Amino acid sequence: MPTYDMKNLETGVVEEMRISMAEKDVLMATGEWRQVLSFPAMVGGVKSLARQTPEGFKDLLKNMKQKRGDQASYMPICSDPDAK
Repeated sequence: MPTYDMKNLETGVVEEMRISMAEKDVLMATGEWRQVLSFPAMVGGVKSLARQTPEGFKDLLKNMKQKRGDQASYMPICSDPDAK
């Protein structure tokens, strides 16, 4: 269900309500409530997964790449009809 910021016109209190659109329309039709438009909160400090990868794992990937060599540059899939 969507979340709406609704203001009670009698008390002036703004409440965050998790109600359906039909329920919101019924509340607004009574004349006691009005929808208050608000902006979503901004997200900050998001890190990429590449920056969070531990150095030990990066070293392991480098070792795997060195050991595989050129012969593994084409690795056929079992269902590949051109597989050797």
